[in-house]
Amino acid sequence: MCGVIGTWGLGRSSLPITVTGMHNMHNRASSYAGVAVTDGTNVTRKVGRGIVSDVFPSGGADYEQLNSTEILGTAGHLRYPTSGRMKQAELNAQPIMISGSNIAIAHNGNINNVSELDTGILKDKISMTGMDTERLLRLIVQAAGKTIYEKIDRGLALADGSYELILLLPNRLIAVMDKRSNHPLSYAKLNGGYVVASETSALEAVGALRKDIVYLKQGDVISFSDAGVETYTLTQQPDVPSRKCVFELVYFSQLGSVPWGIHTTTFRRRLCEELSIEHSFKCDHLIVPVPDSGIPLAQGVARNSPFGELEIHGIIRNHYAGRNFIVDS
Repeated sequence: MCGVIGTWGLGRSSLPITVTGMHNMHNRASSYAGVAVTDGTNVTRKVGRGIVSDVFPSGGADYEQLNSTEILGTAGHLRYPTSGRMKQAELNAQPIMISGSNIAIAHNGNINNVSELDTGILKDKISMTGMDTERLLRLIVQAAGKTIYEKIDRGLALADGSYELILLLPNRLIAVMDKRSNHPLSYAKLNGGYVVASETSALEAVGALRKDIVYLKQGDVISFSDAGVETYTLTQQPDVPSRKCVFELVYFSQLGSVPWGIHTTTFRRRLCEELSIEHSFKCDHLIVPVPDSGIPLAQGVARNSPFGELEIHGIIRNHYAGRNFIVDS
């Protein structure tokens, strides 16, 4: 589970908006954080271990160095590692870049055929990291094609799994949704530019309006540049049924987020309403949710348990002590 965010055309607000959006998505990950920026010629990145405020503290050297140049676009990433666990933050954090390529990639998802790619498909057998994300970038870079969109289409056709991507090039930002639409990705217009993120709550936290949010569909490739927004579609893979990750709705996404246009809180409440009916669940004791994800679930149970009393504040978490998260092993 990771969180991605990208901006284009927001000028001096680019980095602050990116960092604010990342901070708003720490429900998704807190092990590593990183940001890449482009000045129109070069893409550079800064990454580190920890939450956003650890890696990019206010007035910190990395933040100031990134913000010292004219920024056209950004790509940000929050990582909870499921592959490629290495001690060095620069080898374990995203966005990542590879030698000879002026592209940064941020990835949410999992690729299943990494071994196959390493042994038979990738021309460059030297991998800097253990991350499946690196293989995706190498596939794109080595693919044949006259345009970056053809290279993305042909390269990703060789990857089996899920990927919601943000690619930052010197002259554009590209968002990609896999053919299964496994994890959510959406964008909105903001202050004359654009912002893309895994969670709609992050878009709204930086000032985007919910009515302006556009949800990426299966196989979408959306390009943001000074020329505006261009839409392409992945064509080198067969059409497949949508395979949305149910855990986005049950656990991953924030209560205020609307992944794929589905309101998380409403889904969780209705899920447990139906569950309690289906299993004839009756409760004559207290119903106590574990905050915050469990609150609408408990509300759903309580609606069909007339003898049970819902105590939302039976367990209270400290809202002032920082984010608590599962420690990666």
